Amino acid sequence: MTTIGAPTIRPAGAPTQAGAHPPLQLLDDQHLVQRHLEGDPRAFGALVDRYQPRLHEFIGSGGDDRERVEELVQQVFVRVFRHLRRVDPTKDLATWIYGIAANLVRDNPRQRGRDPLLPGLE
Repeated sequence: MTTIGAPTIRPAGAPTQAGAHPPLQLLDDQHLVQRHLEGDPRAFGALVDRYQPRLHEFIGSGGDDRERVEELVQQVFVRVFRHLRRVDPTKDLATWIYGIAANLVRDNPRQRGRDPLLPGLE
């Protein structure tokens, strides 16, 4: 006869199996960066999920239209992805990401003026 014991209760976010990692959304930024650099393809997605709404709000506060804001947010993540290996782990990742966003927003009018696909802005 097999007896069924009481269910094991684990704290929220505790690994479910020996050696299993906690859910990505519970990891801090530096651990997500580390996991990304170690080859976990879900880790960068977790960073995008964490920062995308904040970046939309940050960039959108400048009055750009929604499509332009989305384009700038995507550019931020492309730059973050390209340069994540160079980020200083002792520095705040959010500050670095917002710095990239601020530079893109600042340079935005200049880029639009050079865009040959936008007539009348040359």
